[in-house]
Amino acid sequence: MTKKITPNFLRHCLALIIFSQSLSFFSQTVDITIRYSWPNYSKENRIELYAPNNDLIATLDDGYTGSTSNTSANNLDSPLVVSNRSINDNIPSGSGYYVILYDTYGDGWNGNGYATINVDGEDILTVNDNNFTGLSSSGGGTVVSNRIYFAVNKAPNLDDASFTYPNNSYSISDTDPIPTITGETGGTFTATAGLVINATTGVIDLSESTIANHTITYTTNDPDQSSSQQNISINFATSQYHNTSKKYIEYIPGTMPVIISAPHGGRLTGGELTTRSCGTGEMDDNTDVLIREIQKNVLMNLVYILI
Repeated sequence: MTKKITPNFLRHCLALIIFSQSLSFFSQTVDITIRYSWPNYSKENRIELYAPNNDLIATLDDGYTGSTSNTSANNLDSPLVVSNRSINDNIPSGSGYYVILYDTYGDGWNGNGYATINVDGEDILTVNDNNFTGLSSSGGGTVVSNRIYFAVNKAPNLDDASFTYPNNSYSISDTDPIPTITGETGGTFTATAGLVINATTGVIDLSESTIANHTITYTTNDPDQSSSQQNISINFATSQYHNTSKKYIEYIPGTMPVIISAPHGGRLTGGELTTRSCGTGEMDDNTDVLIREIQKNVLMNLVYILI
């Protein structure tokens, strides 16, 4: 009997192949490295590295014999490296990868020796003579050992969330600044209360923002989400002039269609200006001081000030 292969059957086979390949592609592995420093690493000292299924992965010693003779030996030549091991997060506690430390002589590790376990470039555990504290010490003949579990996790490769604004300080009359994202794009901008910002583009609405110091945060998207920050200060509008070469008419721009003027507050004179033929030639006392204080403390950036 011949079984007919239908298109639907082929689709299921293709989906199964893709699924199996994706499991292989997304499986995470790490390199486990054990570095050590034993000024007197002896033949009765040893480290064994075990996988979560209790299989012995590797042994680190210098000709271990279990002898009680405490014969000194030089440091071992190079770190022990075990490549492409499956990750395991040591949950529940007391499971996963572990090392067993041995000392037959019963005096711990000689010369303040230690070993550091490193996973993909990150140190996660250091073992030393303190790991034998509280264990029975026979002074020779009986093996003293200690089992220590540790997590083996893949270090996340986080996004680059770098961004920057052209300046760190702006006045409410400046052009709204636009940030430059030098890292991962498509993230979200947020800021402290009072700063009006476009969450997508990061453009700051200066005229609608509160005069204060603000912190802006840019956060990338999952799964490798990260963030960075920049501090921005928003200040009062600075004085500007109708004619920058003469500076006879000074004004402070605002955002409302209201003008408050403070005449007779100027101190400048010029040859092209005619002298008043009536009234006093003296400047009004504190006129410009008063209007500036009103602008700062009451009207803020709302009205247009003509001084």
